[in-house]
Parts: sequence; C-alpha cells; structure tokens
Amino acid sequence: MKKEFLKFSAAALLALMLVPQVQAASVSVTMTQTNVDEFLPDGLDYLSVTISDGLDGAIDFSVEILSLLTDLNAGSDFGIQEFTLNLGNSAASVADFLVPSGWFAREFVPAGTFNGFGDFDIHLKGTDSTRQQPLEFSIVDVVGDTVFDYVSSLSTGSAAEGNVLFAARLA
Repeated sequence: MKKEFLKFSAAALLALMLVPQVQAASVSVTMTQTNVDEFLPDGLDYLSVTISDGLDGAIDFSVEILSLLTDLNAGSDFGIQEFTLNLGNSAASVADFLVPSGWFAREFVPAGTFNGFGDFDIHLKGTDSTRQQPLEFSIVDVVGDTVFDYVSSLSTGSAAEGNVLFAARLA
C-alpha cells in the first residue's frame, strides 16, 4: 500500500450512555469508519480509543492502531499523525492538554472540519517524525470532569462520512 493519509472515526455507541459513572472509570471506543472505503471498508476495527481516570484528576487518552492496520506493513514511520475530539460536557480548554513531544493541541475556531467526519473542537497534530503508535495524551487541571464527558458529543456540521466522536489521521 503506498504511503497515503488515512482518516478514521468512531461512531457513538448507545451502550456508552448506559454505563454508570464511578471512580477509576475507563471507557473504550473502537473506530470503525474510514474515508478510503475502496481499500478499507467501514465496519472493521481500525483504532481503539481508551479514556481513563489518571493521577491527580487527569483524564488519560490512549489511541491505538489495531492489528488490521499494523499488519499492513506500512513502513517504519507509520502511525497516528492527527487526532480530533470534542470537549462535550468538559470544562477543559486547549491549555489543559499534555501531548507528546513534537505535538501540539489547538482549538478549531470556528469549528474545524476533519475530512468528511464533521467539525471538532480540538485538533492534536504531530509531524512526520513524531507519528505515534499508540498516541497517549492527558487532559489535566479540570476539576469535576469524568471520562464520560469526552464521549458525550459527536462532531457537528456537514459530515459526508457521518458525525462521530473522534477522528484520526494515519500516515
């Protein structure tokens, strides 16, 4: 497979709304959509997003490329280059994101579209040399947030691929 930019998304799962909120919580969402249906059809497990309670009230994210994609042998620099999400019910701002070295977090102002998956609040991005597998980051200094605040808001606006919780760009 030639080096292409692939974008994936996670659709909302009704079951997430039924999970009780407790201390030391964790929730996982599988990203099952792509914008390259001719090569990678929707409905397969491509990436997993796990959100969990961290230390000192932090909310920790781990975005992992699953074996369906890692088995493609896409090269040594294959990884996550961008990730988008909405803040939902969270009190977080872009200043609260701790991202890997070489990455930045920025707000989409006005809301930014992510290639067919709608508009998102927050855009995390790295460069070619800082692609991640897995991508791990935290949201800190936000009192009262729970992991469920980050799975409560789909993308907005026009979304040819459908409105979703998260989107990622792999390269």
